[in-house]
Amino acid sequence: MHSITPLSLLGQRVVLCLVWLAWTSSLAIAQPTTSDARAGGEKGVGGFRVLATHAMYKVPRTGAVRDDALTPEVRIDAARDETECFQLVVLPTGAPLKSVTVEAPPLTGPGKPIPVRWNRVGFVETAKPSYATEYVGWWPDPLLPPAPFDVDQDARQPLWLSVDVPPDAVPGTYRGIVTIRHEKQAVSVPVELRARSFRLPRPGTLSTAFGLYAWALSKGYHGKRPYQDVMSVEDYARWCEFLGRHRLSPKNIGSEYLTRTGKGADMKVDMSRLKKLMMPLADRYFAPYSFCVYRLPSGPSIGKPGIASDPDLAAAVVKAHADEWKRQGLPPKAYIYGYDEPKPKDYDFLRQAYTKIRAAAPGFPIMQTINQRSPDELIGLVDIWCPLTASLSNSFYTDRAKAGDTLWTYVCCSPKPPHANFFIDQPAVDHRMVFWQARQHGATGVLYWCVCWWDGLPTPGNPQYKGKKVFPEVPIRSRDHGTYRSFKTNGDGMLVYPGPNMTPYSSIRLEVVRDGIEDYEYLALLSSLVAKAKALSDGKRPSADVLKQAESLCTVPKTISQSLTDYTKDPRVIYDRRRAVADMIERLDALPGKAN
Repeated sequence: MHSITPLSLLGQRVVLCLVWLAWTSSLAIAQPTTSDARAGGEKGVGGFRVLATHAMYKVPRTGAVRDDALTPEVRIDAARDETECFQLVVLPTGAPLKSVTVEAPPLTGPGKPIPVRWNRVGFVETAKPSYATEYVGWWPDPLLPPAPFDVDQDARQPLWLSVDVPPDAVPGTYRGIVTIRHEKQAVSVPVELRARSFRLPRPGTLSTAFGLYAWALSKGYHGKRPYQDVMSVEDYARWCEFLGRHRLSPKNIGSEYLTRTGKGADMKVDMSRLKKLMMPLADRYFAPYSFCVYRLPSGPSIGKPGIASDPDLAAAVVKAHADEWKRQGLPPKAYIYGYDEPKPKDYDFLRQAYTKIRAAAPGFPIMQTINQRSPDELIGLVDIWCPLTASLSNSFYTDRAKAGDTLWTYVCCSPKPPHANFFIDQPAVDHRMVFWQARQHGATGVLYWCVCWWDGLPTPGNPQYKGKKVFPEVPIRSRDHGTYRSFKTNGDGMLVYPGPNMTPYSSIRLEVVRDGIEDYEYLALLSSLVAKAKALSDGKRPSADVLKQAESLCTVPKTISQSLTDYTKDPRVIYDRRRAVADMIERLDALPGKAN
C-alpha cells in the first residue's frame, strides 16, 4: 500500500480543494458550511461526513480532505439517452463505520421519474509501472453492487451514482435527494438534473471496436474448456448488450459462435447462431463498421504456414466468411481486420494478400492497425487506417483522410503517459481525452484490443483459485495481471470486472470512456445541425455570427488539447465546453424548417 508522507497529505489537500473548486464552478454546486473537523479525526468520535465530486476525479482510498467539500447540492446536465454520473464519498469522523446504507430514489420533474443508480467503488492495488504516475498503491476502479458497507476509521468509501436519462424524457429540471445512513445519523444530498431537449443518437456515429472475446470471457469463469461447451449464446449476448449500453461495440462478435468445415477454397462457414446473437442488438446499439467480418493473423505471425504466408489461401478464407456474412443478412457496414501491427518488412506480402482479398470480398473495407512507420506501400489497398493515438498528428494520416480514406485510432499497452490512455493509474481526464483527440484529428473510430483480459487474476476459471474465494471477495492486484507482467502497465485490456454468475461489473474507466464517447457524439451532432442550418433558406438560416460560433464549437480547442501530450487536466474545461456545445445544439435544433 502507498505510504503517504505529511508533504503528500498537504499536496492531496491542495489537489482535492482545486478539484472541488473546479467542479463547483462548472457544475454549479452550492457551497456548504465549513467546519474545523477533519476526516479520521479524534478517536472514539463516531459519525461521518460526505464529500461530493464529479466523475473525472479518482478519489484515493486514504488521505486528508477539505471541509469545504461537505454535502453540497449536486447539479448535473445531460441529453436524452445519455448517462451522467457523480460521486459521493463517505468519511468516518473518528471511528469505523458498520453497515452504512444508501437511499437513492428517482428524480422527479416534468416527466416520468428518472431512476438514480449507485455502486460502491472498489480498489485495485497497482504495481510500479513503466511510466510516471501519481502514486503506486490502491486506485479506485471496480464498481461493485449496491449493498450495506463498512468503512475503516482512516479510509473513505466513494460511491458512484449514475443517472440514465431516458430517450423520451420530458426536458426540464428534475430533483431528488440521496440519503446516506449510519446508525442514527443521516446525511442527505440534494441532486438536480437538467434534462436537455435533444436526444443523443443511438447508435452513434463513432465506431467503437472494443474486444470482447468469448474464449477470454469463458476462460475467466470456466477455465480452458471450449467456450461453446460451457457458455451459451445468451450468456455472451448479455455481455455484448452491457457494452452496447456503454456505447461500445464488441468488434470480434463476427467470429463468435460460428462453425467452419473444410479448408481453403472448400471452406464452409455457418453463422446462423451468430445471427441469433447479433441482430437483436445491432440496430439498437452498434454504430456502422462496428464488426469485423474476419480477422487476419497478427503481424508476428506473418511468414508462418497458412494464411499468414499464402495470399491465395488468405483470400479464400476471407471470401468464405464474407459470403456467409452476406447470406445471413448481417450488418452490411462491416470490415476486414488486416494483419495486426505488421512490420515494414512485411508490407510487400500485405500488398499481395490485400490485392487478392479485395477482389475476393468486395464491399468490405480493410482496416489496418499500425504501430510502425507510415505504410506508403499500402496506399490504395487499405480503406481504414488505424494508427496508435501517438501517430495521429502524422501528416500521412491527415493526407489519407483528405484523400477519402477513413481514419481510426487505438490505444493498448501503449502509448504511455504523457499520452492519454486507459490505464488505472492515470487521471480519469486522460481516458476521456482519447475521444476528444480522436475528434480533433478527424478519426471516426476508436479501437481497443480487449475489455476482459483477466489472465492471472482471482477468477473462478483460474486454477490457482479453485475452491477458494475469488473477486470481489479477493482484491485484484496488478502484479498478478498478465499485461502488467508483459508491459508494466496497470489495467491494460481490463475495463470490465468478473462479477459472480457471469455478471459484468463496470469500472470508473468504462464509465468515463462512455462519457468520452458521448462528448464525441455531442460534437458530431452539432456538426450535423450546422450543415442543416446552412442549407436553410435566407429567412430561416441563423445569422452569420451564430453560424460562426456554432462552427467554432464543433472543433476541439487548444484549451482542451494543445497536442497529443499536452492537454487539460482540469475537468471544468471539459464540462464548460460540453455545456456550450449543448446550448448551441438546442438553439439550432429548434430552428423552424430545420431538416430532420
